[in-house]
Amino acid sequence: MDARDFETLYATLALPESIAPTETIRPEPSDLRGAVTNDLPLPLLKQRGVETPAALTIGPTIGVGGMGVVYSARQWALDREVAVKTTRTDRDDSETRSALVREGWVTGTLEHPSVVPVYDIGQSENNAPMVVMRRITGVSWESCIGDMRFAPHFESGDELAWHLEIFLRVCDAVSFAHSRGILHRDLKPANVMIGTFGEVYLVDWGVALSLDPSRKGRMLTREEVRSVAGTPAYMAPEMLSESGVGLGESTDVFLLGASLFHVLAGHAPYRARSLLGTLRMAFEAEPPEFPDDAPPEIVEIIHRAIRREPSERFQSAEELRRAISEFLRHRDSFALAREGASRLGELRRSIAGRLDDKAIAGCRQVFTECRFAFEQALRLWKGNLEAASALTLAQEAMAQLELETGNISAAEMLVSQVETPSADLSAALAAAHAASRRQRAKFEQLQINAEEHDLREGAQDRRKLAMLIGLFWCGIPFVSGFLTLTGRHVVDSLDLFHHSVLMFLVTLLLLFLIRKTVLANLANLFLAKLLVIWISFVVVFRILLLEFGIDAYLGLCLETSIYAVSLGATALLSYKDSWIWVGVLGYFAAALLGAQAPKWILICQGFANLVAVTWLVRIWSPDGPEVGTSRRARALQQRNT
Repeated sequence: MDARDFETLYATLALPESIAPTETIRPEPSDLRGAVTNDLPLPLLKQRGVETPAALTIGPTIGVGGMGVVYSARQWALDREVAVKTTRTDRDDSETRSALVREGWVTGTLEHPSVVPVYDIGQSENNAPMVVMRRITGVSWESCIGDMRFAPHFESGDELAWHLEIFLRVCDAVSFAHSRGILHRDLKPANVMIGTFGEVYLVDWGVALSLDPSRKGRMLTREEVRSVAGTPAYMAPEMLSESGVGLGESTDVFLLGASLFHVLAGHAPYRARSLLGTLRMAFEAEPPEFPDDAPPEIVEIIHRAIRREPSERFQSAEELRRAISEFLRHRDSFALAREGASRLGELRRSIAGRLDDKAIAGCRQVFTECRFAFEQALRLWKGNLEAASALTLAQEAMAQLELETGNISAAEMLVSQVETPSADLSAALAAAHAASRRQRAKFEQLQINAEEHDLREGAQDRRKLAMLIGLFWCGIPFVSGFLTLTGRHVVDSLDLFHHSVLMFLVTLLLLFLIRKTVLANLANLFLAKLLVIWISFVVVFRILLLEFGIDAYLGLCLETSIYAVSLGATALLSYKDSWIWVGVLGYFAAALLGAQAPKWILICQGFANLVAVTWLVRIWSPDGPEVGTSRRARALQQRNT
């Protein structure tokens, strides 16, 4: 049926605009005339000899409906209060009487705790039907929605849980009716009564019908439907057809979903200024707007229950009941998941902002709270897919942050907890590992270089070596200089050559004795080679003095000058230690003084050698200054640690 068909149908219904959208539209009894020919319920009562029910004393009116009126009464045989429903005086015709009898038969067929028991059906003195049933004292479910002061036995403080428990009881009653082949067709909170002691009753079966054609005559069957019936504000689209072909259990499922929407929103799904507008909304069946605080899980359940196509709804009231029961069992898990989702949003906003050390620490704290909420939700219910999915998102977001801050081990631990990490995150982690391996290899190489150039290795042996060499290197010039000044001996180039050869042999012997230290690392080997080269230079230089016949004292001045230049170059290129410049100045001073007073050159060189050896002993001590390469390697090591 399209929109044009709907306009045509509405015109044929001839419904008065005075009918409120929340009132029940009941078919006129005359509409049943064609369907029921010779087996009206009232004649059936007469044929079976049903008379006035056991002695009743009719009391005051309890309520008045569209077709009938309900009185309180006293049933003397059992001495109990009952309710008696009969026809209104202004609607007391055969069709109305038959409709009331059918309602009594439908209700009496359903022996269920949430269906009002029917005790008897009889006739009054003027042949009007009388349906005797349990008298209910309580309030309608509708009056409790939005005002829990009217709700019996409401003590928990959890309004939604209380309403959902009522809804589950209603679903049970509807499921039972469906098992007997009966549709209610007018499910809404106003038709649910809650007794003083917490009893739940589904009432007003006046527009119910049977899905079993064999019950024709005793009940209204689906094939006999000739008019629209139900409450417009809750109607399923198929209820707007004048034929009952589309009606089925899914119709009551729709009405249950619409009633549950009323619980959440405080009003029926369809609200318009006119009856026509309300029926049009029911025909179009557009999903209504839910309150912002409505639990998403229940919203999803209601959306499925009130879909326009019956085949897309829950296929039974029992299936809908199970969905709500499942929600109640998992409600705490859902609540924790929502809390975790809120923290996840905060985490994402923090990550997207400016990240300093304080912000990163804050992100880690928020992530801890976020993860705890999701893990607790999953502990309560392992099937909470929302919590599981959000936990994965949180772990991946935090892993990405840890990667960006260089904390690869933390990122790897987080990724290992994700069942199937994203491809981008896996690629980023692999790239970080590759970069880490390169950095580690570079560090290890620098560490090796640092160890190879670390002067602290073997410093004790080198210091002893320097002191022993110093004895010879300072002692020989002092002794020779003293002999020269006292006139006991004149030093010549041959004496200088012998001194250098002696020093060369002594140095080689000492290096052999500490050979393990010499070979400990490149720094020691380099210094040993440098020492050998230096003394070899002295030997060669003094051979040249002997060969060219250069005066020994002049040669010593030249030699001392060369020492000054060499030590100065060493200071500029390798060491950042001011003491070395004392040695440099000492050698320059010795060369200048020797040039002015040649006989004092040996004494001056001896003092300069003493200064140089003192510096050598100092830098070769365990806590002496380090070369630049070693400091760089240690700085890198500290940073990586």
